[in-house]
Amino acid sequence: MTLNDSTYKVAVKNQCSVYGIVATTLRLSIAIILITSGIMKGVNLQSVAQTVRTYFSLFGFTPDAVTVSTVGFATCALEIWLGMLAINKTIHRLIYPVYILVFIGFSFMTYVNLTSPFGNHESCGCFGEVIHLDATATFVKNLILLCMAIMAGISYGYDISGYQGNRRNPLSSFRKHFLICAAASLLPVTLSAILMNRINTSAYVCLYIGISLSSILIVAIHIVWASKSPNMCITD
Repeated sequence: MTLNDSTYKVAVKNQCSVYGIVATTLRLSIAIILITSGIMKGVNLQSVAQTVRTYFSLFGFTPDAVTVSTVGFATCALEIWLGMLAINKTIHRLIYPVYILVFIGFSFMTYVNLTSPFGNHESCGCFGEVIHLDATATFVKNLILLCMAIMAGISYGYDISGYQGNRRNPLSSFRKHFLICAAASLLPVTLSAILMNRINTSAYVCLYIGISLSSILIVAIHIVWASKSPNMCITD
């Protein structure tokens, strides 16, 4: 091996490392935002259902109570689930187009809300009743998330360090992780659907926070356990 070849390989490795750091930062940021958003919304599913009804009305639909409640429940669970999946680099690298599509959908709906004469609602409910964002801030937030998802995908294209790991670990090999994340994402939202307004508010909030943290802990424990398994490099 010549000196030039050695220098070139070091340069390529350093470049891949930079792109890997960028992709990791974007991925974990997306994961944190999605998990936080889903959990904050899930604590008050009635408010989420009202927000869903509002967005449906922008497109001329008048859904019944069951429909808006179901869509609100599914939205919270989906955000938490996608956020938990994004914690793992290999899985996110394989399904990052899904995140781009989701953020395109969010951006489109919030754009309609921003520009429609019947829209411009004061709060999008993105973070439930905890953080209120107006229509403009909501649209900008979703555009930023969309750009982050696209940039993460581009970074994966240049970061070849995980390519062999992806070859060894096809998407089907992560079925158990998908199911565990799905179950963990349903825990806090299901608790909210069952117990909200049926027990003392303070007790409910404490229980909801505890269950939410426990669901995240379940996924974290599984990732640590799976990383030690020779058959599934889940932290690649």
